[in-house]
Parts: sequence; C-alpha cells; structure tokens
Amino acid sequence: MIKRGMAVVVVVAILIGGLIYSQQRPELLKVSGFIEADDIRVGSRIGGGRVTARCSRPR
Repeated sequence: MIKRGMAVVVVVAILIGGLIYSQQRPELLKVSGFIEADDIRVGSRIGGGRVTARCSRPR
C-alpha cells in the first residue's frame, strides 16, 4: 500500500514538473534601431546578352 502511494506521488510530481517546465517561455530578445545596407546591386546577374521579346499590342 505504501509503495503504491509513493508511486502515485512520484507520478504526480513528474506531471506537475513537466507542466511547469512546458509553460515557461524564454523571453524574446528585442533591440531597437535601423538596418542599413551599404551594398546595392541593380541589374542583371549575367551581363552582356540581350534577348529579343516579341509581343503584339492588344487592340
């Protein structure tokens, strides 16, 4: 009887511990400021060649 009671107490303690552990959330890191970029690339990655596009105008 005492062994069964101890087993129930251990199981309940593990469940309560797991519940408390699962409810803890790490605090998110927050910073303020701006993101700046120094490198800007505009244009084609493969330079030199042109492709002719044929299209008709809708009327």
